[in-house]
Order: sequence, then C-alpha cells, then structure tokens
Amino acid sequence: MNGGVLAGGFDEDNSRIAPPEFCNIQRLNRKGEQVFYIAEERDIAVAEQKANVNDYLSIAVFDIIATVHVLDFSAYTQEELNTAITDKMEQAFQNENGFSARQLYVEVQKFFTMLDSSEDFYNVSNRICDILKSDSRIDGIRYWSYYKGHNLGVWGYKPDDYKFIGSRITQIHSFDMGGVKK
Repeated sequence: MNGGVLAGGFDEDNSRIAPPEFCNIQRLNRKGEQVFYIAEERDIAVAEQKANVNDYLSIAVFDIIATVHVLDFSAYTQEELNTAITDKMEQAFQNENGFSARQLYVEVQKFFTMLDSSEDFYNVSNRICDILKSDSRIDGIRYWSYYKGHNLGVWGYKPDDYKFIGSRITQIHSFDMGGVKK
C-alpha cells in the first residue's frame, strides 16, 4: 500500500519471465533456467501461488500471438486420453516398446500434476523435461494442475510471442481451488 492505494505489481515493461538469478528449481526448470509458467484460469493462478484469503496478488493477462508448440499432458478423462493416444497408436507403441503408451502418459502426467514440491521430485520432472527440451519442435507443455485446471510451461519463451493485455493487484477474498472454496 502506498498512501492507501495498491502500488507495484505487474507491469508490461518490467515483469515477464523471471531473470535467471531468481529462478529456483521448479517442476519444469532447474535453478537458473527460465520457464514461463502460465495458468489458463484465474482461480488456478491464485491456487498455484498458494495464496490465502486476504493476500494480495498481481494477476496479469496475456494473449499468445505466435504459434507456440506445446506437448499436451492435460488429458484427464479416459475419453480425452483415448483421443490423445488412439488405439492404433497404442498398439504400435506396445508392439515396438513392450508397454502401454497410455500408461506411460499417465505416469509422466503425475509428475507434472502432483502437489509434491521437493527437490527430489523436481529432479524427476526435470529429467523428463530435458528429453522434451531436446526436441526443438517443442516449446513447452500443457499440463493438468493439481487444483483442477490447466497450466502451461513454456521454455521456448520469446517476449514477442505474447501480447500483454493488462494486470491488476487484487486482494483475494475467496476462490475456488478445484472445487474447494477457500
């Protein structure tokens, strides 16, 4: 607060992706590595920050204006999973590798979705991301939030790929954390 007015927070010129020196190990990045984390829904952005009622948060809105290629790990229902990995794909994968592509997808998805935030846990998800990052066709992933929404993590971040729409500082009065009102 500055003179009874909310001040600071997000602005287009100074707040985008964190500088490397402020990047700690997270789900999709190692210490010092920049990844642009995006929640697709406001309540998920709030929940992901583990905010409490009466906390102040700066919430920004962007449009993605470039073609960003993300690998989608957000299939949640069996129908979505069967659409992401067709029966033909599943059979071909099993014939070639001897195990289920759908099961592999679900197991990898757990590392992107689980609430656990230990460094050991992050080392596993980072190794998965290393494999994905080695493919220059992939800019990031879309994954299912523990809080029942969608997140994006973009490591192929270029500021010109995103249009800043606006932001505001808001005091959290209540929000829905995946069906749990807080």
